[in-house]
Amino acid sequence: MTELDLEIPGLAAELINEYGKLIGFGRVEPGEYDPETRTAAPGNVPSTVKAIVEPWRGQRLLAGLVEAGDLKLTVAAESFPNGDPTTEDVAVIDDVSHTVVNVLPTYSGERKAIYEIQVRRS
Repeated sequence: MTELDLEIPGLAAELINEYGKLIGFGRVEPGEYDPETRTAAPGNVPSTVKAIVEPWRGQRLLAGLVEAGDLKLTVAAESFPNGDPTTEDVAVIDDVSHTVVNVLPTYSGERKAIYEIQVRRS
């Protein structure tokens, strides 16, 4: 692993933290169960992360890999110290819930530097 490989993930985190948007991200934990209505209250998204939020463009959209309205989140890998994001996670952007459709890590050497996360409005 080179010195550059050690520096890139930290630099990515620094830039995303400076220019990114604060969003809710994580698995939704179920709320309390109400035996009278037989339903569970909606849960909360457990954490927040900084992300660059943008629409998908280019080849992926043309190839049908993403749908119109899907968003691309670029998040520093350091934002997930307890494990990688998965399709079981939810992102809350401007009070609108989005489901995670795909997670693509980008590596710098052996270390993950950023994730490109495809989300779709729930």
